[in-house]
Amino acid sequence: MGLLVASGSVLGQTSSSTPTAQPAARGADTALLVSVLNQRVSEVAWEEEPFEKVIDWLQTQGPINVVPHWKAMELEGITRDTLVTVNLRDTTVREVVNQALEWVREGTAVVTFQGTGNTLRISTQNDFNREENFQVKVYDVTDILARIPDFRGAPEIDIEAASQGGGGQGGQTAQLFGGGGGGGGDDDDQQTGQEFEQTNPALDALRLVIEDTIAPTTWDTYGGKASIRVFNRQLIIRNSIDVHEKIGGRFVIE
Repeated sequence: MGLLVASGSVLGQTSSSTPTAQPAARGADTALLVSVLNQRVSEVAWEEEPFEKVIDWLQTQGPINVVPHWKAMELEGITRDTLVTVNLRDTTVREVVNQALEWVREGTAVVTFQGTGNTLRISTQNDFNREENFQVKVYDVTDILARIPDFRGAPEIDIEAASQGGGGQGGQTAQLFGGGGGGGGDDDDQQTGQEFEQTNPALDALRLVIEDTIAPTTWDTYGGKASIRVFNRQLIIRNSIDVHEKIGGRFVIE
């Protein structure tokens, strides 16, 4: 469990755009939210306290908004009166929240939190993963694609010359790959067109790796609602914020 702006990633880099005043303000709000979560807490001693008390306590920790999705949580058996026991010393707000949410989980219901701007939302993972909460993001993967070399017209190995070469051949060893380095300018002229064709298989392979390793059942390939589409050297991904974080790291809604 954790804030949407801090996690590991598969791709790391995403497409960039010219910053504007509005996203900058959101970035400042997000920094405030992270600051509150990282605040030190000397001690918390809760013995079977109602979950609602955790929410009330969290709202007093700084100038942030805390929004619990009670209806969604109640559908999975978690209510305002669900009892929480947390005893921690010399810790952080984030760790207190994580421990409390771990305590209230009911069966397979996982309770977590996500931050947008200066607002912290608390609900079940199933709620956050609903299709209406999906986000679309474009990931530029040019830097991580291994370029497939063009072997057409590559020089042939002169097996006969190689077998006849002895200790006195000297520089002739370099001629095992008889001929020069390839097609010169003609190949260079064709690179641009060929590169797009060549990187398509690599993009498809990358897409499959993501679908097979990160929340497989969410993708339309396996009957889910989320999707990955390939365009040029980009992956257009539509899925929950949780999945985006696992793919690209920090996720900020713009």
